[in-house]
Amino acid sequence: EALALDASCVHARVLLGKVYIEQGHYTLAATELEVARDIQPASPEVHYLLGIARERTQQLDLALASYRQALALDATYVDAILAIGEVLAEMEQPAEALAYVEESIPAAPNRPDIYELAGRLAMILCEYDKAERYCQSACDLDYQNPCYIEALARAQFFAGRYDRAAKSLQQLSTASSHKDRAWVYVMLSECLLTEGRAGEAYEASYRATELDPSSADTWSGLAKASLAVGDFFRAACAAKEAVRLNVSDLDIVMVLGYALLRSGQAREALAVLTDASAAHPEDVTLKCLLGRAYAALGQQDQARRCYVAALQAEPDNVVAQELLAQSPPLKSPLKSW
Repeated sequence: EALALDASCVHARVLLGKVYIEQGHYTLAATELEVARDIQPASPEVHYLLGIARERTQQLDLALASYRQALALDATYVDAILAIGEVLAEMEQPAEALAYVEESIPAAPNRPDIYELAGRLAMILCEYDKAERYCQSACDLDYQNPCYIEALARAQFFAGRYDRAAKSLQQLSTASSHKDRAWVYVMLSECLLTEGRAGEAYEASYRATELDPSSADTWSGLAKASLAVGDFFRAACAAKEAVRLNVSDLDIVMVLGYALLRSGQAREALAVLTDASAAHPEDVTLKCLLGRAYAALGQQDQARRCYVAALQAEPDNVVAQELLAQSPPLKSPLKSW
């Protein structure tokens, strides 16, 4: 109605563009904002909003141009800086995006979201130490924001700083937005296992299975934690459920085989590991496990053949060397595999 009275009313046209963006009508929003831009080309907000509308319709080159124009009109427009970084990443240019955001940080040193974006881009580039530093800066500026804590925890995990990641994940598990997310407890369990805190890892992984019993990862985590605390029967049961949910994951299958071995179910372990070895004949760890299953059943010649095959595939494998050294001599001539 306002535009019907005055078609040149930029304020009304910008408001209409915002409404269209909120409603998901991005083409209509772009049409209104293009008119607003033509009437008032010196408005950074109009160019920024036009960039949003174009980005949502995957016109990334045009969106980038709009965001750059907004920033040219107002060098302190931090939202435009963030948008440029996001679009560059979406255009599969994460290195350029990170370099751009890093150059722009001095313009917004107190904005946690610019550090979070830098951390996310560093994660894409597998620069985990840098990602941790930026995510830590975001948390320092807004220490109660669970999104920043999550980003920090992931960066710490992939940087191999499991003690720090465990602290961040424990903090994250108290946030209302994340306390019921199974992945938090799966990752926390992995960190605690790495730190030798098996009991706490078991509790975290058990919680994960309660939150998401349909995930193979949660049951696999419980199996590993159960092995660590010496509950081999529960480890075997959890591993069986993990395999049932994802039979194609070799790591889960090997956890099952090992759990069966430790729980005294060597014959069942042999069946599982034999099938897996047929499907993955190149896997050295699997050959060693298969050898242990044969040894548990008293089939020492077969066990020794498995260890020899493992060493043929990977001569420096310490586990295979130790198992072979502990294995009794062959009763029959060694045949080539």
